[in-house]
Amino acid sequence: MEGFEEESSWSVLNHQTYVLDLKEANQRGIAPWTLEYDARKAYNFAANLTSLAWGKLLQDWSSYLQHNITSENSSCCLVESLQWVV
Repeated sequence: MEGFEEESSWSVLNHQTYVLDLKEANQRGIAPWTLEYDARKAYNFAANLTSLAWGKLLQDWSSYLQHNITSENSSCCLVESLQWVV
């Protein structure tokens, strides 16, 4: 997140998720955090993680799911959930 500058917008610049294997940490006595994903790289965001960028991503997912989920494999409610969000 940017900030603390006079002209800052306090925008979220990126989001990264890290995971920790507790079993390994207990065995080795150290906590090896591993990067699981970087949002800008994973979702091909060229700029900051704006609400517009997330909204476009949800629209793209919704469109993809609507055209690729058939009645045979629509046992999940993800398509309906994304339609409600978008």
